[in-house]
Amino acid sequence: RAITVFGHVCYDFSSPKIQRTGPDNAVLGIAGLEREGLMTAVQLRERHGLEIKDVAEKQGWDLFELSGSKGGPAASAALSAFQLLTEGTVDFYGMIGNDRIGDLIAAYFDSYCIDGGNLIRSEHPTSYTLVINEDLDLGKESRTFLHETGANGFAAVSDYPETCFKFNKAERNVVMVGGSFLMPGLHPNGTLDIFRKAKDQKAFTILSTVRDPSEKWELGKGASELIDLLIMDRHEACKIAGYDNNVTGSFLLNWFNGSHFRNVIITDGTNGAFMYATDPNIFAKADGFPFHVPASELIMSLDRPKYGLGCGDCAAGGFAVAVAEHMTPLQAGLFAMSAGGACALNIAGEIGEPVAQGEHRYLVNFLFNQMLRQLGMVEDRLTPAQVDSARRILQ
Repeated sequence: RAITVFGHVCYDFSSPKIQRTGPDNAVLGIAGLEREGLMTAVQLRERHGLEIKDVAEKQGWDLFELSGSKGGPAASAALSAFQLLTEGTVDFYGMIGNDRIGDLIAAYFDSYCIDGGNLIRSEHPTSYTLVINEDLDLGKESRTFLHETGANGFAAVSDYPETCFKFNKAERNVVMVGGSFLMPGLHPNGTLDIFRKAKDQKAFTILSTVRDPSEKWELGKGASELIDLLIMDRHEACKIAGYDNNVTGSFLLNWFNGSHFRNVIITDGTNGAFMYATDPNIFAKADGFPFHVPASELIMSLDRPKYGLGCGDCAAGGFAVAVAEHMTPLQAGLFAMSAGGACALNIAGEIGEPVAQGEHRYLVNFLFNQMLRQLGMVEDRLTPAQVDSARRILQ
C-alpha cells in the first residue's frame, strides 16, 4: 500500500478564543469576512487596504506568539494517513518558501519522521493562515480564516519532481490532491494532470476540496472520470453543485451521482457525513446506496473542549487509508469519522502528538469499535493494553 498526497500546506496561527466580534458578515468588523468563511490576503488588501498582520496587531496579537501548527488540507490529510497506516508508505509533496514559516513547517514534518525533503522550497513566501476563534452564543464556537496564499498560489505540476509521479510501488496506490482550490496555478487542470498520471499507473485518485476564494468552484473538464473519490464538506458541495446551504446532504448526493461521480463523501461537522460508493475497486462491496455516517457519540459526550480545526482534513486522511486497505463504504465512513473525532480533541488539529508511522491507529480503532457499538454492531478485536491506553487518552 502506498499513499501519495499533493497539495496545500501552510502554517496556522490560531487566535485566542474571543467573544462574538460582529454580525455574521463582518467578523472583526471586516466587511465581507463571513463567519466560518475564508478571505485571502489579496482580497483583504484590495477591499480594505489591510495586511493580515495589521488585523492581528489591531487585536493585540503577535502572529509568532500565537499558538501555531502546520496546516493545509493536503498536509493535514497526509499526516493523518501517516499516523494511521500501519503497513505501507505515505509521501507528501507541498510548496514552502525559504523563510521562517517554511522552516517551522519543515521542522514539524521532521518531528513526525515523515520525509520533510518532499517539501519543495519556492522563491515565494510560505503560505499561512490567521485562524480567528470566536465563542458564539449558547457555547457554539466558530473559526474564520484570513489566508496568505503564498507559495501555494504559484505551484504547478512542473514544480514537482518527476520521480514523485512513479506510483507503481505497491499493490494498492492511492493518490490524493488536497486543497487545490487555494492553488490557482495548479487547479483545475494541473490537478487533473496529476490524476491522469495516476490513472495511467492504475492508482486510485482522491480529491479533497476546500473553500474556493475565487468563487469559481470548477472541478475541470472530465473530473468525474479522473476522480475516483470526491471528498467535500457540505458548504463546498453546495457551491460546486450550484445550490445554497439549505439543501440536504441526501439531495447533494443525488446531484453528484447524477453528474457521474462514482464515489462521493460530504462531511458535515458534528452531523457526521453523507456518502455513497458505486465502485467496488475503491471500496469493497460498493452498492451505490447513499447513507449517513454519524459523528462519534463518545467524542461528543466527553467533558472536554472540542475543536473543529483540521478535523475534516484528518477524516480525509482516514478515507485515504480506507481506500488503501479496501474497506467497505460503512467501515471507511466509521473509520474516517473516528479519525476526525480524535482530531476534535486536539487544539492543533492532529490525532495526537508526533509518533512513528501508524502508532495512532489503535486510538482510532478504539473509537471505530465504539461507533460499531453505537450502531448496534459487533466490536472488533483490540488488545487490553490498547483499550486501556485509548481510555487514558480520552479521559
